[in-house]
Amino acid sequence: MGFKSSVSKELANSFFRLKLWSQQDLIDQLFANYDKLDKEIKAELPLKQVWAVALQE
Repeated sequence: MGFKSSVSKELANSFFRLKLWSQQDLIDQLFANYDKLDKEIKAELPLKQVWAVALQE
């Protein structure tokens, strides 16, 4: 996951339930939910969807 073992141990002992996201998790969630973000946030992080033809595997 990319975190030190002490972070994982501390997470188990935390009062609040936390989820640690890797860089890839963050990017995946951003792309999956970008359309749902407020206009102000989109203005701070402007992305444009690009379509491309994919080769069949």
